[in-house]
Amino acid sequence: MKIVLSWIHSFILIITAIIFLITVWALLKVFGIKILKWRLKNARNSSTSLKKIYNTVWSASQYLPIECKCIEIASTVKFIAALYFIDASVILGISNNPFTAHAWVKSGEYTYGLEGAGNFTVMGKF
Repeated sequence: MKIVLSWIHSFILIITAIIFLITVWALLKVFGIKILKWRLKNARNSSTSLKKIYNTVWSASQYLPIECKCIEIASTVKFIAALYFIDASVILGISNNPFTAHAWVKSGEYTYGLEGAGNFTVMGKF
């Protein structure tokens, strides 16, 4: 029974990730980064849940017909984490060599989406 519930929870998370990726993609195109300027009160830290959310969102983004970049993925993780009352912040950073921008998710001391991305100077935290 526990395996079935785990499978159902994973399936619901995948469907949620797809819906939120498309929604966040559209919201970012229309309203820009302003949609990220909110914070959850009384949120908890849960690194294992946030890692599962990040991995699911990243995997779902690979199969969508729209191009989901790091900002869409990080924003979607923040919105889904809010559904589970998990504290998550989207961090925007830039690198000089080569000049690139990147977005990743941070919760407490844990960082998701920055693996092997190099040294970035933090420009904003949402």
